[in-house]
Amino acid sequence: MSVFFGSRVAALSKFAFDSAALALEKGIPFTTASDAHSHAQLAENYDRLAEKMRQLAVREVCTFQRNKPAGLGFARNLDRN
Repeated sequence: MSVFFGSRVAALSKFAFDSAALALEKGIPFTTASDAHSHAQLAENYDRLAEKMRQLAVREVCTFQRNKPAGLGFARNLDRN
């Protein structure tokens, strides 16, 4: 099980943010996805997603291969200098 936090507008809502925060408190791994419906939407709102991840203090992101957890990777470049 992992908490999914997408880059589309609804996923960036307060409800989604609060749900993600609660899941992280419970130790549920964090993952992201673009939910793009066309090539034009790839990476849409990723700047906002990165900001939400900073606010949530996400340091690890769960990755998947063939719909199975493949491990945790470090969330990089989230801190602005």
